[in-house]
Amino acid sequence: MDGWLTYREAAREVNRSVRALQRWHNRHGMPMRLDPDGRKRVHREVLFAYYRRALKAWPAHQWRMRRITGDTPTDTSS
Repeated sequence: MDGWLTYREAAREVNRSVRALQRWHNRHGMPMRLDPDGRKRVHREVLFAYYRRALKAWPAHQWRMRRITGDTPTDTSS
């Protein structure tokens, strides 16, 4: 199963908990499949798509990206 990761492997890839991946599956519908051993697996491309989605929704990341792209004025009078 090339490109398919178990939830534990996937969690390590994106530095999140297995519980976070379960939430992405249960709440947001992240597709997964069962391997012959009965373990849940997620495809690497799908995993990173959901990771980018979660990252974009994170307020601290949004603030950093606005700073980098210059979308917010910075106080330079100091």
